Order: sequence, then C-alpha cells, then structure tokens
Amino acid sequence: MRMSLKIALAATAIAVATPSLAAVTVTTTTGTPLSYQIFGIKSVGNPVYGSSPDNTNVPNVTYTANTSTQMDIKNGAAAIDDADPKNPSFVWLIVNPDLDFSAMKFAFQLTGEADVQVYYLLANSGLDANTFANYSLLANTEHQAADDDVNYLISGGVFDAILLKVNTANMDIFEFKQNSYDPAPGAVPEVSTWAMMLLGFGGIGAMLRRRRRDATLRQVA
Repeated sequence: MRMSLKIALAATAIAVATPSLAAVTVTTTTGTPLSYQIFGIKSVGNPVYGSSPDNTNVPNVTYTANTSTQMDIKNGAAAIDDADPKNPSFVWLIVNPDLDFSAMKFAFQLTGEADVQVYYLLANSGLDANTFANYSLLANTEHQAADDDVNYLISGGVFDAILLKVNTANMDIFEFKQNSYDPAPGAVPEVSTWAMMLLGFGGIGAMLRRRRRDATLRQVA
C-alpha cells in the first residue's frame, strides 16, 4: 500500500474515532419522563431490577446500593425504598441500564436534610460500573430537605451509569423514584469531522483510480 493511501486511511480512522464532547451537567427539571421510563420488577434484595422502555418485566436496568442495604423495588413506575425503614442504611445507589444513555431523570427523598452527590461513569470507559472509585463526581452537590421531591436531569455525555451518594452523616435515602432515560443515539460527527472523513475517502478513491489506470496501461503495453 502506498504512503498516500495509508495517510488517507489514517485520517479517516481518526475522524470516525474522535467523539464530540460536551460538559456533563445535572440540573433541576420537571417530572415528565424521558423516552425510556423505567418500571420496577417487584423484588427485595441488592441489587434489584427495572424494565424499560415498557413494563415488560425484562430485567435490563440494575439498581445496586451500598452493601449493607436491602432494597424494596415496586411494580409500576420504579420506586426504590430501604427494605428495613426502621434501621435505614440506604446511603448510595448505582443506576445502570443495559443501554448507554445520553440523559437520565430521577427524583429522591431523604430521611433528613442532607447533601447528595451525583457521580457518573461515561460509556466505553472499560471500567466496572459496580466499583465506586471508577465514577467521576460532578462539581455541584445538591442540598435537599427531607420533604423535598425535586426532579433532576443529568446530561451532556454518553453514560454507562450514574451513582448518587448521601454526603451528610446519619442521613439516608428514603426513596428513589421517577427514573427515566434517553438511550444514546449513534455518534453524529461534527462539520470538521465530516470534512476529514471526506478528505480521507477522496484520497482512497484517487489511489484506487490511479491503480486501475496503471493496470490498464500495463495491459495495453
């Protein structure tokens, strides 16, 4: 393979492999579900499972809490409680759909006034979603009273999973609910990326045309 063809192929590969990055944010929002609403598959344990986009009882969303917690997930719109409310221990929760997602909504209530940290794990990181240390902490920490019922939206990336952690001593999650997400679409290249791809394909086409012309000249000779 000639050097110019190698360069054209390399330019195309780099263009395809370079994703468009955005800033990950978590904001307050309305309770209107995203395209894949998550329904609970009735069970008690750790982890427990949800089903989306329809209530088909297919376990394709995993909810994992800190190891000392047993959770109770309800049928219908997924709502997760501590299975032993008299001895609360529900401190953090991983939400991990089988599909990568571009946005997720959720709400929670606490046993008392507390700070809650929101972490995320980007898709294609190759890291284990069940390992706390693999998550990145968002810069903003949400302070919430026990009786608050606020909906949040995390967006700005392609995610594998999110993690919520109560960051105030002796406070726990009373209930996690109103959970939905948007599956990640296929990567859409930016204008500059398209230009690099077209340049690469153009170079490949030129090389192929030259090879065909050289072969024709050799046959004539």
